[in-house]
Amino acid sequence: MNENWLNGKYNLIYLGKEAETLVIGSVPKNVVLHSGKLSDIAFKIRQQELDNDEEFSGNLISGISDSLPIRLLSGNLTGAIYNFDSLFDSRTGLRNIEFSSGFGGTAVSLTEYSILLNLNLRQLNWREYNYENIYVQGNAINQTFDGVLIVEDENVDVELEAMVDFSGSIPSFNFGLDLREAHLNAINVSSLDSLEVLDLHLRGNFSGMDLDDLEGNIWLTNSYYQNSRGKLPFEQIDLSIGPELGQRKISLVSDYIDARLLGEIHLNELLNQMELVVRQYLPVRVEASGFNGEHVNDFTFNLQLKNPRPLTEILTPKVIFKDNTQLSGFFKEGGRQGEIEGTSPQYVVSGRQFTNLVFRASSYQDTLLFNCSLGKLQLDAETEFDKISASFQMVPDNMEADIAWQNQDTIISKGRFQPSIRFEPGLSVFPRTIINMA
Repeated sequence: MNENWLNGKYNLIYLGKEAETLVIGSVPKNVVLHSGKLSDIAFKIRQQELDNDEEFSGNLISGISDSLPIRLLSGNLTGAIYNFDSLFDSRTGLRNIEFSSGFGGTAVSLTEYSILLNLNLRQLNWREYNYENIYVQGNAINQTFDGVLIVEDENVDVELEAMVDFSGSIPSFNFGLDLREAHLNAINVSSLDSLEVLDLHLRGNFSGMDLDDLEGNIWLTNSYYQNSRGKLPFEQIDLSIGPELGQRKISLVSDYIDARLLGEIHLNELLNQMELVVRQYLPVRVEASGFNGEHVNDFTFNLQLKNPRPLTEILTPKVIFKDNTQLSGFFKEGGRQGEIEGTSPQYVVSGRQFTNLVFRASSYQDTLLFNCSLGKLQLDAETEFDKISASFQMVPDNMEADIAWQNQDTIISKGRFQPSIRFEPGLSVFPRTIINMA
């Protein structure tokens, strides 16, 4: 059994494809390397001009049992990475990382092994905040991994337990996250409010290779968000993804909002297909993306704000909705057909009150139609408009609109605004506008 040491800069160490050759790469030219068979490791990394940017030191022990074809691995590594993004050409915002680690275990092959890893991050700076006391422990056994991450910092307390199983044809994941009293402003995650606190208790289990075949559940309980306007509790939020009647279903059930999507849902391509819909009507304003998806989204959806007032009062105080605001519709043929309709008994935007909103928008081929009615719009204590209706028809780069209102207060007033708009690069042209007032 050979005992070896390393002390270098910018080094990446990994096993070759056949798990026999030790490969060392991405090192500066002034580093001297020696490498050999994993069964008889004898390598050294020496940096002739060591500076203070990155430092590593440690040891690796490896050997083969005399009676069984079992490789024995153990080692430790201690170091500091002061500029992570420069080192790995990334934009994570990580820097000033000081760590120590150790590992040990046995390996028969790439699918038969048992390895234990311990990592202690004494310091880590992210978004200009210095975290302290971060611990990671993991155990990998025969294509399964379970581990725990613990953060004990004065402004955030985190415990994450996770298990990943790659032994089957489709990987599965289970996790539990407890985020206790994270002071978001203090750790530079959010600057919206100096008194923001998030307390989160999340659990989940799911399987899949990517977003398009993901199945499982994620649920949140006994959590809260708090800012200077008050405390918003989350007693229950359940998100589930899975098959139903030969289709795919995504559903959200919570204290404040319920939502559901049902049909052929391909999340990997949905945003690109929605962008194509916008470009269909505003080609002069939206650049072609070159997107050519392999799948077509074709689903129905509905959303209900069943108790939105606490949510909006804390998160969006300038936009407040009453109960039973609803949206529903469909998205077909990758967006070539679509419809959305909704109702809202009452909502307030920056002090302006809207009552009894009903609207519907539909898209077919190259025509978009929109109609809505509003029972009352109250701008302030003395100014209001009754029986407002609005509609428009849009084809590529052109729109015809019609907005009318009737106010029966102390003075009867009627009005109608009928603009015609042509969209051109960088500007909008109004070739014809009709205004009638009474």
